[in-house]
Amino acid sequence: MDNTWINIIFDWCVNFLVNVASAIGVTYEALNVFIFVIMVPTVIGISMAINLYFIWKSVMHRCVLRETTTD
Repeated sequence: MDNTWINIIFDWCVNFLVNVASAIGVTYEALNVFIFVIMVPTVIGISMAINLYFIWKSVMHRCVLRETTTD
């Protein structure tokens, strides 16, 4: 196999997941599905919701500031 940096990183990650899977008693495929189909979308969804909340809060704060300032 070609020894490029991307292959080295990929092989390291696969070996890491295989070792973690064997340590917790599941298959590599099950761990891969759990991480990349369940955990990552959940974390991204929560992050987006929190970001939208802070954007909304910032917009509301600007509206309040605009209403309370005098010209």
